[in-house]
Amino acid sequence: MREAVARTEAAEPESAPAPRVVDGGVARILALQRTAGNAAVVAMLQREPVAEATPDLEPAPGWRAEVELLQQQLNWHRGAARVALLSVDGKFGNKTRTAVIAFKRARHLTPHTATVDATTWEWLAKPPVSGKPRAGKGGPDYDRMFEDGLLEISIARGFDEHGNAGPETAQILQGLTQVRGFEENAEKAHALRKAAGRPPATGRGMWFVKENIGTSADKPVHAVVRVITPELETVSNGAAARAAALEAMNQSDVFEYGGHARYGTGPDFDRNYRFTVDWDKLPDSGKTGTEEYTDSEKLQEDLRIYGAAKARIAKFEKLRAAGVITFHAVSTGNIGINATPQSHTGDFGAHLMGLAAAGQEQPLESSVTESRYRVWLFNGCSTKDYVKAIRKSGEANRNLAAGQLGLHVTDDAIPSNESAEALLTYLDGIMARESAAALEERLEQAVSVDPYSSEGFTP
Repeated sequence: MREAVARTEAAEPESAPAPRVVDGGVARILALQRTAGNAAVVAMLQREPVAEATPDLEPAPGWRAEVELLQQQLNWHRGAARVALLSVDGKFGNKTRTAVIAFKRARHLTPHTATVDATTWEWLAKPPVSGKPRAGKGGPDYDRMFEDGLLEISIARGFDEHGNAGPETAQILQGLTQVRGFEENAEKAHALRKAAGRPPATGRGMWFVKENIGTSADKPVHAVVRVITPELETVSNGAAARAAALEAMNQSDVFEYGGHARYGTGPDFDRNYRFTVDWDKLPDSGKTGTEEYTDSEKLQEDLRIYGAAKARIAKFEKLRAAGVITFHAVSTGNIGINATPQSHTGDFGAHLMGLAAAGQEQPLESSVTESRYRVWLFNGCSTKDYVKAIRKSGEANRNLAAGQLGLHVTDDAIPSNESAEALLTYLDGIMARESAAALEERLEQAVSVDPYSSEGFTP
């Protein structure tokens, strides 16, 4: 998986952030810490506060990943303090400088400058100090979640046609291992799961462990995190990721999904569709033969499909009926929740998604068989459209009913490159046993989306 992430990053434009997990910058900073100490690292990250109007500073060449790591460490503390999170962009700009100063003031570290010195690094590594969360009594049933001594959380990152899945995955892995102290150890994770009486997990995923995160009935509780990612190729088959996500939704105490909601049809781990254009059937086009497309915007541009959505849909269907366009559904990675688009139904994209989702399986009712209390977070555009269908399935499958399943969903649009920190801060809130309202607050501080919705939690 990590090699795939690296390959994806290499293909990204130079202007895009390129977080690294094992090789590259983070490996250098860790090696430097081990051999020369934090002081050597500090020298690479020192910046004095500047006027608010000054543009963001680019880090020294080759050190963007280290600034990203600093931003993630600050976000770990800011999430606990109920403060808006930083964008992890690798720029030591005004917001990052201000965050460093605020952190040092809160910890009484002097001088109150934006210099990241050895003492600051040491305090950043300490557990966060929780602020006063939003009031609210309802929340997950933590007693049931922790009773077997294991908190199992699965984080799934959906497919993204704009190339964000790789960098977002790298950010999640870095946030787990370099910020929160999780260890990647599949053998230990499976041993802890077996000791807790969990069924074997056979699907894909990377496994991380953090022991002794709390207690239940005076016994230690350990945390296991499973990270599930899509294929990163241009045209992908998401069947393996889909199967792993369904397994995780069934077996985990907490399932977190970050990615597209696909107009309310469900989470997905592949591209959903592609097109073949037969130019020989358009004699005035100046082109011959057939051409494959995965980008619908490029397709519309080349075929001059312009105008309002209704007009574009009409022209697209006319060209499809004439055999100029062949539509190919690529939905092996879709977890069907709704059979048809639920939001923005007049959009051209919703029309394409409706074609891709036609006839796809809706597997939740039959796949969620484990009788356990669980919490699901869907962190994608308007995932509130999932709730009604999930609860409808709960009429036949009580594992999906309120009281057995708590839901957090979004009511608004979320940029597809801003889910990683939301997923990580939600994990922090769960481990801290926070209320549903406090978890919502964390999410809203992560991506500046208001409101999120809680559904099905205890009063």
